[in-house]
Amino acid sequence: MARGEMTLKDEGRIHAAVAAAEAAAGVELCVVVVPAAGNDPGRVADAMFTDLNLGAGPRLLIVVCSDARAVEVRRSAAAASLVTDEQCATMVAEMRIRFVRDAIAEGIEAGMAVLTGADADATPAA
Repeated sequence: MARGEMTLKDEGRIHAAVAAAEAAAGVELCVVVVPAAGNDPGRVADAMFTDLNLGAGPRLLIVVCSDARAVEVRRSAAAASLVTDEQCATMVAEMRIRFVRDAIAEGIEAGMAVLTGADADATPAA
């Protein structure tokens, strides 16, 4: 498997982690994994946030450029009262720690654990 690729099992783990984080944080999450080739994570996040109208309602967009180990977060105004700057920063830090090991699914799970209040280090290994 190439760097940054995920299995169906990985995708299932991510879906479960996102669902738990949505329920705990009270926000709608959109987690997107894209290849970095030709993509600027910040531009991708800005375009998706606007194109998908994620600014309406309590929503959080997380764009992961898997092969570049990069992550960008965009938060609606309504989500800002539910997910703090500190939580976003901690979520990104937890994800990047794991991305360095090419553990993309584990990184996303750890990021979602921050939103649920769970121990990010307790996320299951691949």
